[in-house]
Amino acid sequence: MNKKGVLFDMDGTLINTYENINFKQALSELKTVQKTLILKVLKSRVRSFSEMEQKIREEVENPQEAQDLIDRVMEFLLNHYDHAPMKNEALTFLHYLKQKNYKICLCTNNATDVVNHILKHKQMTPYFDYVITSQQVTRSKPDPQMYLEALHNVNLKAEECVIFEDTENGVQAAKNAGIDVIVVSDKEKRKFADCPIIIQDYSDKRLYELF
Repeated sequence: MNKKGVLFDMDGTLINTYENINFKQALSELKTVQKTLILKVLKSRVRSFSEMEQKIREEVENPQEAQDLIDRVMEFLLNHYDHAPMKNEALTFLHYLKQKNYKICLCTNNATDVVNHILKHKQMTPYFDYVITSQQVTRSKPDPQMYLEALHNVNLKAEECVIFEDTENGVQAAKNAGIDVIVVSDKEKRKFADCPIIIQDYSDKRLYELF
């Protein structure tokens, strides 16, 4: 694979974010506003932290109450990520790519403060040449804006890069950006039938043959 850059999603791609957690239950337990509001925000199908933040501010009339809820959600997320395991051999693969002099980017719909905390806590900070979050763009995946911004910042073309993603929206964002995609998934592989490479985690030996 003749590539110069590798772009990673984070949740479900590098970290087992959704393992042993029920976000709906956790958010509904936040006491700062009525449960009906939390459910309304969840039902709006927000795709990123910035969209959730915006929705809360729209629904909560009092700005301070809105900020209190956002802060509570942030606190919950930070605590959760401290205990969320990384995908098997993810750090090993990042180290391998760095040694091979690939440009490495992290492109995530999560919040900037959360991402900075995770990178430090999981010892991933040194591996990334550029990090972009939902709070730095105006459109979330499946829109390709985030990936196109990353390409611009590392001065690479779409055909020079490959993206690791785990969701349909993420895969579609990669395709919309014209970038090859490798899917990280151990469930419902039929959703990604048109993707040539699907891995369960980074112990897959094919990765070291491709890069």
